[in-house]
Amino acid sequence: MGVKMFEARYGAGIINLKKYKDEMNGKIFCRYCGTPITYVKEHIREVGECDVHVSAYFRLTNSKINPHADGCRYITENEIKDIYAECSNEEDLMTKDGESYIVRLHILVDTLETTVKEKGDTNTEKKIKRSTLKYIKSGDKPAYITTLKRILKLRCQLDADGVGEIKEKLKLKFYNSAKKLYDEILWNSFFFEYDKENYLRAFKYISKKVYHPVTFCGKVKSVEPPKENFKYYKMSIYSVKVETGKYVSLSVLFTDPKMYEEMKAYEGCNVVVYGSEPYAKSSGTRKTKEGVDVEYLNISTRIYGVNQVLKVENF
Repeated sequence: MGVKMFEARYGAGIINLKKYKDEMNGKIFCRYCGTPITYVKEHIREVGECDVHVSAYFRLTNSKINPHADGCRYITENEIKDIYAECSNEEDLMTKDGESYIVRLHILVDTLETTVKEKGDTNTEKKIKRSTLKYIKSGDKPAYITTLKRILKLRCQLDADGVGEIKEKLKLKFYNSAKKLYDEILWNSFFFEYDKENYLRAFKYISKKVYHPVTFCGKVKSVEPPKENFKYYKMSIYSVKVETGKYVSLSVLFTDPKMYEEMKAYEGCNVVVYGSEPYAKSSGTRKTKEGVDVEYLNISTRIYGVNQVLKVENF
């Protein structure tokens, strides 16, 4: 029934994860609806160049026999309803269709129709479609940015049941300028968790050329300024090991120098990145200084504002 819990009702009080002890097992309950819950220990997940700490949390003992009560805030659909209620005046972002909620991922606008003068003729005009990636800044549509971040944050807080529920209840759409209609984007083609299976799947998918935005979870290794032969600022995510000698790497690119110092603060942090223009290409097999064959499956994506990066405590 979805959202990971970080507090529990024990006796007459409320405890957090740090206060939990083994003798409390079987005696803790959801703080909001009183359903029996249990403790899931923290653990380390190896992803390649770094180890990711997966925090402990509370979950239902049995979601089928003892689910949350209908009005509980830890039910995925209730969280989605709350997000929808908060952005109901932003009709161009989130709408309701029957039992599903539709999110239009147009924080980045594909095309812009503009009027230009015909070359050499000041009296003749024509309309053209100019490719653009215009970022909606936080000052322009703060509700849009806030809602998108809440959706991504919720996705990071879900357990296995919740992931299934958000895929069912929250539909993603993005405008396809070639078809002149909204295409439905599958969650598995939009949101990639930080592990071998997801990063390898992302590389294979993006290699086929992708026109819609994508979201990656990851741990930031470094943020670097442009170099002589590379014009972009680059936020590098610790690479994920696929097999011996093969890694998937992710680079988040941007051009605004004003973003650099703010992005530097993310080094060593877990982040969720919402980017556009994803690109994927293998480096080919190369030998290291030690004579070991290594191949990097390189993915890049672009961002246009710090609002496209969400810092999270855990995935």
